[in-house]
Amino acid sequence: ISIEDLGTHSDVTNMETEKFKQLFDLFDQNKDGLISIEDLGTIARASGRDLPESDVQELMAAAHTSAGGNIDLPEMTRLLREHVRPARVAPTQEIIESFRIFDKERNGLISVADFRTLMLYLGETLPDAEVDRMLALCPPRPDGMVDYELLVRTVAESASNTPLVAL
Repeated sequence: ISIEDLGTHSDVTNMETEKFKQLFDLFDQNKDGLISIEDLGTIARASGRDLPESDVQELMAAAHTSAGGNIDLPEMTRLLREHVRPARVAPTQEIIESFRIFDKERNGLISVADFRTLMLYLGETLPDAEVDRMLALCPPRPDGMVDYELLVRTVAESASNTPLVAL
């Protein structure tokens, strides 16, 4: 992610906080402002944090829970930020393998529509403008197909020449 796209560190924190809030709201089904501590592992992984199941019990022990074993949004946010590291970025080959799963013809190509859909649902959701920038680096063929291996390598190379902000 480029600095231009993110702005200041507080913008990153605000984006992360909004993601945590959205996940919290999904699990706060009765809308009482509390979630079960049992949901913390699932939420951590859904937020892009690397949390092996073996560490869930340790994380739960670090939580300041209510009498019913529940936590509120500020406590969940504190736990995720202080005790759980962000997931590592997948190397280029792993990303290519992810696209290969959606390559129906096994020819190294996926449609622009499939590419956009994958960018919405895999990993961190990217805004349309960011997907457009990626496609501008490696334009689709006239038939609307994208060489995903070339695209991933081109984007990775472009990113290595762009200042990055650690999340």
